[in-house]
Parts: sequence; C-alpha cells; structure tokens
Amino acid sequence: LVKVAPVVYVVLAFGLIMLKSRGVQGVNFNFADVADILLWQPATLFFNLVVLVPLGCIFRTKEVPVGKSIIAAILIVLVCESLQYVCKLGIFDVIDIVSNVIGFIFGFCLADALIDFGLHFSAVNEHICSLTRKN
Repeated sequence: LVKVAPVVYVVLAFGLIMLKSRGVQGVNFNFADVADILLWQPATLFFNLVVLVPLGCIFRTKEVPVGKSIIAAILIVLVCESLQYVCKLGIFDVIDIVSNVIGFIFGFCLADALIDFGLHFSAVNEHICSLTRKN
C-alpha cells in the first residue's frame, strides 16, 4: 500500500483535474478573473490549490531538489491544462496553473517543515506507514 498510494493519488488527481469540466473548451490568460473566481467559484479555487499539495509532499520526501520540483510541477500542470483544452475537457486557465503550482509548493514546504520538526514517514510494513519523530 505504501508503494501503491502515490500511484493511486496521481491517478485520482489526474482524473479529477481532467473530468471536472467535460465538454468545455477555452483559454483564459486573464489574471483579473481571480476576483470573480473567489466570489463565484471559491470551491474551484480551493480544489486547484489543494489537489497538488500531496504531490509536493511526495517530491519533498523523495528529496527532489526544490528547483527541479517546481519545474516538474509547472510542466505537469501545463500538460494537464493543455490536455484539458485539446480533449475538450476544460479551459486552459492561467489561474488554474498558478493555483496548482502554489498548492504544490505549499505541499513541498509542509513536508519540509515536518522534516525540520523532526518528523519522518516510514513504512512499518507493506500496508502501514507511520509518521514518527526522530530522537
């Protein structure tokens, strides 16, 4: 399960990102729309922030350097947004891109803070993962 959980997360996150706006196609490069989204679609913005937090944690616990991690996050989000547009599964939206990357960075920093605090993830067996404090 410890080895499978990240794969399951990636598949679910990709599915949620790709299937949230089926049949819609468009492009939005207007940052000013963030005010409208905060007012009329706060759940969408919250989803975009939260969906990549676990991926940021995974990258940090795998000790991928911060620069490479952020570049990877940007590329992953750009691929998802491009596929949404090409497959008519959503809008290629600059606000989605920025909020996804911010969520990824938050996850990376959260994992970093937990590690700095002395906590680490370890596999107890193939089904159980524990969060423990180093002495």
